[in-house]
Amino acid sequence: MINNQFSLKDLNEKLEVLRKIGDPLADEAVLGNPKFFETLVPIRFNQDLHTIDKDSPVGKVAHDILSKSTRIVQEKIFLGQQFFEQYSPEILGILGFYSLPYCYAAEAGSKVLVQSKYLVENPEKRLRETGEFLIHTNSVSSFKPKGLGLVAILRVRLMHAWIRRQCLNNGHHEMPVNQEDLVGTNLSFSIIVLRGLRKIGIDPKESSFSAYMYLWKVIGEMLGIQDLKRYNLQASWNVPSETDNFAKTRREEFW
Repeated sequence: MINNQFSLKDLNEKLEVLRKIGDPLADEAVLGNPKFFETLVPIRFNQDLHTIDKDSPVGKVAHDILSKSTRIVQEKIFLGQQFFEQYSPEILGILGFYSLPYCYAAEAGSKVLVQSKYLVENPEKRLRETGEFLIHTNSVSSFKPKGLGLVAILRVRLMHAWIRRQCLNNGHHEMPVNQEDLVGTNLSFSIIVLRGLRKIGIDPKESSFSAYMYLWKVIGEMLGIQDLKRYNLQASWNVPSETDNFAKTRREEFW
């Protein structure tokens, strides 16, 4: 018990570092550039990202995403996307009733949602856009030239940067939508979804679970999550119970 407490303390200290970090590349793209979204107006499919000037602020973000997409293990990402398409009704239901409540229960991240008024004034739009993001990034065609996944990721990444800028300009006391927030949200869309499936009696084979975690690891990297290995978070995460071994295994794949 004592070891677990010390482990949790160590983990919290490392996560506190992540709370001070945003997404420097995307933050630079929106800084002093209030019309950055105009660049995205003609962008419809993934292949259109190549038309954005790679030396422009938005282009640097777009080409960072394109570069990371070339390193995808296609066989594994395809299996993860097949898994989503097989259970998409269940996954979308779990998203609304299980994963998102996990996110909204986090005090620091919820303050940003309130301050940005994005969830308070139009919750239906927020939920609809979240569901659309899942479909655009988790479907089998998501990362193909005519797919919509990379475009969706670019839009969300820039939106996060814009929210960070607006909140900081309005006196927010810490970095909004920081690296810890991004990691937590990603895990709620992956680990929590997988837990939710098990709770409703769906227990696919291990390779499908692993592939779905890999899919979200790739999405997270393209959304601006940094290389977490440098923070040695996995070594700090000691989960002893049999119930939590499932989550521990999934986290190890994520880190």
